[in-house]
Amino acid sequence: MKIATYDCDGVTRIGIVHDDAVLDLASAFGDAAFLPGSVLELIAGGDAMLAQVQEALDRASARRNDHTLWRRIRETKVLGPIR
Repeated sequence: MKIATYDCDGVTRIGIVHDDAVLDLASAFGDAAFLPGSVLELIAGGDAMLAQVQEALDRASARRNDHTLWRRIRETKVLGPIR
């Protein structure tokens, strides 16, 4: 699983890179209560959080043409790594 922070329409978002697209986690989760505020929070959530992210990815994989969930990588600006 490749986790990314990216910019879309001037908003910094968290996503999962899959093939040539990024799954927007905010849209995939739907419920803001489960959404981590940053990649660091996602990682700090441990296995339980990663399992929720994997479930969201599995659900969204069947909807690859849904542009509310997926953004092509070339249409986004993937932000630099955390240092």
